[in-house]
Amino acid sequence: MNYNAIIYTILSGTAAVTALVGTKIYPVTIDQDQGAPAIAFRKSVTPVDTKGNATKIDNIEIEINIVADDPDEADDIAREVRTALDNRPQQTVSGYTVSRIQFLSQLPKVYSADENLYMIPLKFGVKVWLA
Repeated sequence: MNYNAIIYTILSGTAAVTALVGTKIYPVTIDQDQGAPAIAFRKSVTPVDTKGNATKIDNIEIEINIVADDPDEADDIAREVRTALDNRPQQTVSGYTVSRIQFLSQLPKVYSADENLYMIPLKFGVKVWLA
C-alpha cells in the first residue's frame, strides 16, 4: 500500500509548508542535489488485531525529518508540518480513508557539522481504514 501518498499529498498541498520547502518533500531520503530546506519521511505499518477477522485498520507511524541550513528555519518548517498534519478530521486522501493523524513527538534538534545542516525529527500516528 502506498501510504507515502497520504503524507506527500497533505504536505505538498499545504501552502505554508511549500512556501518554506517548495517541492522538496521526499519519501525516505532527501535528494542531495536539491539542497536544504527539505522534508523526508518514512513509515512503519502495524495492522490492528481484529480477533481472527480480516484487518480493517492499519496504524502507521510516520517519522518526518525536517532539514534546513538555519535552526530557526528548521523550527518554522516543523511548526508548519505539525499544523498541517495534527488532528486532521477524517477524510479521504489519495484514495485512503484516513481516520486520524496525531502528533506523537518531536525529538531534539540535531546539527550535522559535516553537512552544516539542522535536522528536526517529528513522529505522527496515522489510522487508515482499509477498503
